[in-house]
Amino acid sequence: MRRIPVLRERPDWEKIIAEENLVYDLYDEDDKEHYWNENFVYCFSQLEHSDIVQQVEELHRLCIDAIDDIAAGTYGHLGLPAPMFRLARDSWSAHRENPEAEMDLYGRFDVIRDAENGAVKLLEYNADTPTSLVESAVCQDTHFLFHFGDDPRFIQPTRLGDALIDRWEEIRLARTGRFGYVDNTLYCACVRDDEYGEDEVSTKLIQHTAQMAGWRTHFMRMEDIVFDTELRRFEDQEGYPIQSIFKLYPWEDIGLDEFADYTIETYPSTAWFEPAWKMFLSTKHLLAILWHRNPGHPNLVPAYVGSPQDLRHYVRKPIFGREGAGIEIVDDGHRVAGDPEDWDASECVFQEFIDTKDVFGGTANFHPVIGAWIVGGKFAGYSIRESDGLITDDSARFTPAIVEQF
Repeated sequence: MRRIPVLRERPDWEKIIAEENLVYDLYDEDDKEHYWNENFVYCFSQLEHSDIVQQVEELHRLCIDAIDDIAAGTYGHLGLPAPMFRLARDSWSAHRENPEAEMDLYGRFDVIRDAENGAVKLLEYNADTPTSLVESAVCQDTHFLFHFGDDPRFIQPTRLGDALIDRWEEIRLARTGRFGYVDNTLYCACVRDDEYGEDEVSTKLIQHTAQMAGWRTHFMRMEDIVFDTELRRFEDQEGYPIQSIFKLYPWEDIGLDEFADYTIETYPSTAWFEPAWKMFLSTKHLLAILWHRNPGHPNLVPAYVGSPQDLRHYVRKPIFGREGAGIEIVDDGHRVAGDPEDWDASECVFQEFIDTKDVFGGTANFHPVIGAWIVGGKFAGYSIRESDGLITDDSARFTPAIVEQF
């Protein structure tokens, strides 16, 4: 894996990515640090790419294999309220009984790759509400076409948009096959409180892929979902029933508000994407569970709940943290990076620290993390973010990925 410069910037590239709905390249008009990295790409060899694909799909298998034990309560309730844990368990039971029920859509593994032995190491799994969709599926593609489209040595390895369309079609056809005629109306929802617009454009991209797959789609806000107390169902503001909904809103947050009881009551007549069983994979408890089940696995990193045990150099991660929030890096008892927030240890996972700079052979000033998209259990592309510091947070840059065939 090499970080290489492109020959020149595209004319009006900032306008291009804005028109592609990458509306969060800069935080505000005074911001000079671009999120989108126009000038560099990460280049994999064909062998490196094939190796990553195989290992990422192995990580997905490890996660799926763990769910039976998780659902049985072997590892407790994972920080979830008991009613939501039971909902996730029922959702998984339905999927286990019939794989065409409670089908999932997508997720994103965040990994690093050891340049010496090629092993992919799991840092975390964004199984419920992963973003960086627009830059992965759209901007990365047009960037490749401009800079490398005429060079047969290179290919664009990310097919996230096509994979989402294919998966939505699988889900739609499976529902039709199970029930005969079904209402193929899909609501796509995110919250109104979306400072930089990322949730809205990400949700609308998902909406577009579903529409391309034959669904009738409607965009709405989570706050506008109505529960009809007489008919005991979810409705939109026009009074139409919501039978299928994609929500870019975490399950653990649904479990904390008044919405939770209605969600449980209407299961399974309301189909949610992601399905409720994804709760089992969207907590960082998963990192410790995978290590407990597969100690020494080459794709896993030692991780524990509640304490670092024998780890001396580790990363403390809040169970439900996102975008680097609450992460702290500790070396021999001293905090060397991160957020000094006072989290209860029982609400954290402690994972052995691996320096991405070292893993990538001493790349000065850059710490890249490979986001690997998984759609319907299959690898679907890259979302690489690089940071100047040790923690990949919301200031990290998105850098396109390409593959050199020969």
